Amino acid sequence: MALAAISASILAFLGKSMPRKKNAEKPALPAAPDNSMTDVEEAKIVHEEMFGDFGSHPLKAEPTTSAEQAEPSSSGQPTEADSPSTASSADLGPLAIILAAGRGTRMKSSVPKVVHRLMGRPIVAHCVNAAKYLNPSKIVLVVPPADDGVIAAAESRLAEGELLTARQMEPLGTGHAALSAFEAAPDYAGTVLIMPGDMPLLSPQTLLDFLDAHKALGADLSVLTTRVANPGAYGRIIRDQSGWLEKIVEARDADEEQLAVDEINGGVYAAEAETLFAALKEIKPENAQSEYYLTDVVEIFRKKGLLAAAVEAWDPAEFQGINDRRDLALAETVMRRRINESWLLAGVTMLDPDSVYIEPSVRLAEDVTLGLGVVLTGRTKIEKGASIGHYSCLNDALVSSGTVVAPYSCRSDCRLGAEPGRTKKTGPKDL
Repeated sequence: MALAAISASILAFLGKSMPRKKNAEKPALPAAPDNSMTDVEEAKIVHEEMFGDFGSHPLKAEPTTSAEQAEPSSSGQPTEADSPSTASSADLGPLAIILAAGRGTRMKSSVPKVVHRLMGRPIVAHCVNAAKYLNPSKIVLVVPPADDGVIAAAESRLAEGELLTARQMEPLGTGHAALSAFEAAPDYAGTVLIMPGDMPLLSPQTLLDFLDAHKALGADLSVLTTRVANPGAYGRIIRDQSGWLEKIVEARDADEEQLAVDEINGGVYAAEAETLFAALKEIKPENAQSEYYLTDVVEIFRKKGLLAAAVEAWDPAEFQGINDRRDLALAETVMRRRINESWLLAGVTMLDPDSVYIEPSVRLAEDVTLGLGVVLTGRTKIEKGASIGHYSCLNDALVSSGTVVAPYSCRSDCRLGAEPGRTKKTGPKDL
């Protein structure tokens, strides 16, 4: 898992003789991951980390009595809670800034890039989902002047009042966008996490591990990185002789030697609000695009004698950004495979996993069987031992234990099955 990879990276990193702040103590390393879990237990946790609805996942929900079992509401959706438990202010995490002001012209669409849907949710909603898992103090969403649905897409994953918004009035680059975010939280003091709004495959656990590594290293600024065989247009990570982060060079500004580097910028940053805000104000648009690059904060920190760290994550697939519809299709393939694999490990049978489509909001119990080409969307919940026939499509449906849904069934906003203890076959004839 990501924690093991990042912990190993820290061990290798600290093994080199590195400069430290005056009087700084050697940081404690994160605890080794617990390997005592069964495959099913681990699968439940992985699914919740990557795709969960924060407490509403059936594998982690508290038991209910028969009278309390989820029924479709007037809208046809199961009525389980869909928000995390409230934590005390002392337990709150960082201020999470999500950059979602990009125009996304390569999507060739009048719809903003981050509003396009991926596995049933807007792209930006997946990013908000990951940030929400950190129990942030607040989430600030940076949007373009004309919102066009970006805020509504992000708020779909949050309770009222949880989202702050800031508008980037001119498209002057990521550094300018990050600076705009502070207008929404001018008095915040604490750790700030900056992340892109178009990287929906980035898992919450990777973000948690990144923040742990940032603290363990005692860095003033940390950047999440990964290594890829073909870095392409990604910014290159340049380390100094001791292994600390020296600078990030955008591909269009890199020389031949820098372009050969395979470690890339993941677009995720962590720093304290005061020092980060000061650095953002010092960025100059001195580059090929005449933009304010967020990456320039690394050199600004270094010039002030502050420590900058590159924290490497093992899975480059998480850093797949969405720039065009080809990227969107690729991300959908990756996410669909991850969701299906997590359910397989949690006790669900799929006769052909490659043909099954399950949205993240769907709930499945153990011993459920899914036939070829099954499509499960919305708030569908399938209880233990139910079987869904080939090429069936269920949306916002509740399928009772032991129910056999016939092939080619297409149902929405309904409950399928008999009373507890009885098995009922249901199919197109029941429509």
